[in-house]
Amino acid sequence: MTDAEGKPVSSRWFGQSSFATHAVVDVRSTVVVDPDLPLELLAPVGCGIQTGAGSILLALGVRAGSRVVVFGVGGVGLAAVMAAKVAGAATIVAVDLHENRLDLAQELGATHVLLGSVGDVPRQLRKITGGGADYILDTTGAPEVIRDGVDSLRGRGTIGLVGAQSRDLVLGPAALSTGKGTPMCLRAASPDSPMRGSASTRNLSTRWRFHAGWPVLSVARLR
Repeated sequence: MTDAEGKPVSSRWFGQSSFATHAVVDVRSTVVVDPDLPLELLAPVGCGIQTGAGSILLALGVRAGSRVVVFGVGGVGLAAVMAAKVAGAATIVAVDLHENRLDLAQELGATHVLLGSVGDVPRQLRKITGGGADYILDTTGAPEVIRDGVDSLRGRGTIGLVGAQSRDLVLGPAALSTGKGTPMCLRAASPDSPMRGSASTRNLSTRWRFHAGWPVLSVARLR
């Protein structure tokens, strides 16, 4: 496909063309839908719904009876909350800075909600989950929020990152102690992603830096 000047037309930013009148996509990314269905309801399915739900059901593999925390309950986070309910999670905690989002999260399946700007968030989450979460999904990309997530995990818990991180995340040795990360993996929404990182407690004198990117996946070990 070419434009009027004969130059190739393509879309490579995130594989889509947001806010464009036309989009060039891979055939694997297209789904034929009933023309009578409302596009305003179908549109979120193409990104936010499958990212949030896929993170919970596929990448993290949340199991029935587990304790789940979702940081940031916009479109992706709310989809994660719904998926956690479908997976049969016993405790589903939504954390956000906006009370109206938390109200909606409760309507969609969250058993608990927490305003992220109030109090010691990790301590409150450990209390709600009875010692820490089995699975945490961060959709914010904020390093300080991700650190709260790591501190809210129970031993051998798993945290998934799908936010666009703007700054490097550095975890000190203590963050990976007490059995956390044996192994503890930070994963992408897609289990087939070629860029995945994991952190373990094998060397407690090591700091771990998770480099900013989209999504946050690459890992370097710093001594």
